[in-house]
Amino acid sequence: MEKRGKVILTIIVIAILVGVFYLFTQFITSSTGYAIFSDEKGEVMHCLRTKNVVFYSSMTCPGCEDQKKVLGGTLVGVKEVVCAVDRSNCMDVEIVPAWKIDGNYYYGVKSVQDLRTLSRC
Repeated sequence: MEKRGKVILTIIVIAILVGVFYLFTQFITSSTGYAIFSDEKGEVMHCLRTKNVVFYSSMTCPGCEDQKKVLGGTLVGVKEVVCAVDRSNCMDVEIVPAWKIDGNYYYGVKSVQDLRTLSRC
């Protein structure tokens, strides 16, 4: 086989191996809920999901957007109640952003470490 053919074959094999590894990590993540090579934010978000923590927000709340940015831009899997849309579930909420953790309300933008501590994650 020519040198050029061997190089192309090697590139194809490497691409296939990378693809298989990617699919394997996606399968493990979706099956177990744990991300391979997870970061602190991912671990805390997973814990918040398992503890049924609720995030209360509104569409016009700059602090709510700041909170999402602190957590990587999204609240994947964490229940979010938008108070302007779902007022009946916001009766006990004084201001947004707010977190309901273990039956207690916590107000304002929280760091990842704050959420870890409050939720005992």
